[in-house]
Amino acid sequence: MNPIQGPLNQHPPKKLSLSVQLRNAGLILVIILWGWMGFENTWASERSDMYLQSRSSTVLLVSVDRETKSVSFGTGFFISQDGHILTNAHVLVPSAKLLVYVTDQGVFTDANIVTIDQDADLAVLHLPQGHGRALSLFGTLAEDGAEGLAVGFPRIIDTLQMGLMLHGTVKPVNISGVTLGRSRTQGRSMPFLQVSGVLHAGTSGGPIVDAVSGQVLGIVVHSVPYIGQATDRKGSLIGSVQLRADMSYAIPSTFIRQWLADQRIPYEMQPSQIAGSSSSGSPARLPVDPQILGMAFFLTGHLMQTIAGTLNDEPEFMELAVNHYEKAHEIIPGNLAIVKNMALGYRALHRYGEALHIYEGLLQQSPSDPLILTETAKTLKLLHLDDQAMAMYRTVLDHESCHLDALNRLGILYLSHQEYGKAVHTFRQAVKCAPSSAYAWFYLGESMTGSGLVEEAHAAWKESLERVIIQNSQEKELFNLMRERAVSGPALLSHVSPVKPVNSPQVSSR
Repeated sequence: MNPIQGPLNQHPPKKLSLSVQLRNAGLILVIILWGWMGFENTWASERSDMYLQSRSSTVLLVSVDRETKSVSFGTGFFISQDGHILTNAHVLVPSAKLLVYVTDQGVFTDANIVTIDQDADLAVLHLPQGHGRALSLFGTLAEDGAEGLAVGFPRIIDTLQMGLMLHGTVKPVNISGVTLGRSRTQGRSMPFLQVSGVLHAGTSGGPIVDAVSGQVLGIVVHSVPYIGQATDRKGSLIGSVQLRADMSYAIPSTFIRQWLADQRIPYEMQPSQIAGSSSSGSPARLPVDPQILGMAFFLTGHLMQTIAGTLNDEPEFMELAVNHYEKAHEIIPGNLAIVKNMALGYRALHRYGEALHIYEGLLQQSPSDPLILTETAKTLKLLHLDDQAMAMYRTVLDHESCHLDALNRLGILYLSHQEYGKAVHTFRQAVKCAPSSAYAWFYLGESMTGSGLVEEAHAAWKESLERVIIQNSQEKELFNLMRERAVSGPALLSHVSPVKPVNSPQVSSR
């Protein structure tokens, strides 16, 4: 018999001592824990990268209406690398200026509205610049109990007033299931994902991202409010307050995909590789890019400045804006956008000397730039250096004869110094360059009246009624004054007191 094939009980195994057994068990436990820790670290890194990916693909949408002095906020996210952004229709405010804040790139004012569906409460914007990190849309309905990440910019005003930097929020949520509801305007049957978790105002239009695949399960559409009772310290009822229930709703990705297909709008269908992960599965960690950090400070300052400007340069918001610009300038000292906006902030806070110092530095780099020359002239005027301001405006007009802001402001300076002849000449040029401008027509008549050219002033105001296109409430007020004076007739104009000049309607580019 081959000894190797002998009976199994021929050589019974030796019994291991207790110490050896414990040692082996400990070794096995160490191996298991080591493997588990590696898995935990990989999982944590991938989840962290998913947070970063979702946040970097999500944008803040700001609608600014200076007429009503209102600012509204919402969220959107890239669905294609060509620059298509999906959001809710109710996030976009009619007639308001739209600003798109892309946290690692900048702020954009050239977003085109591709389509708006008020009934489905969906809208698509397009940024010509594109974006390399679009989120893909999940191909099936989310399962009950699926874990998700709600990405957006909730309660942004509260965050900014605390002096914190603009930063998207990623909040874990759970999908409770699919339910049927009604569409926004026509009341048609429509599916919704019920989401467990309080999602505050500002999150509308943001994605619900699957915590496993990183794909979009749905788009946040609203949270459920309820009325709670408010009591005093003794428990007596003193009123009611609207609160947010621990429940929100989202339009599912399957509905969105069909809607986009019907609109012939491209979108990502395949999940992208999680940002920061390498082919081996280990995350490629990089230190914070100073450019990205500086841009984040700049965007926060820009948003604060936009809010402040809408509220008549509200000082608290403007002070916060300047603080963020100064931090951004420390990180990226050569960035022109940061420096220009910082100067505008200084000027709004009546820190004219600091603003002038910046503009003088910019003029050394670009001595013929009409925008910098004009902003320098405005600052000189605020410092009561009128002669220098007028000379600066004339320099602007030497380079650009129809620069309307320079024409209007130079004309007002001539008018305030009672140089009526020069004022008439300047406003004639303004009317020639912008025949629909109520501002130019009104102050042309004022200059003519000051020069004693009453009949010419009456004729100018009468002609303006057929040419002016009203752009805002300020121009509407001037138009009404011109109509009153055109009706009054030349004989009464000599007894009319001149109107104190108002600021030119031109708004500085930010």
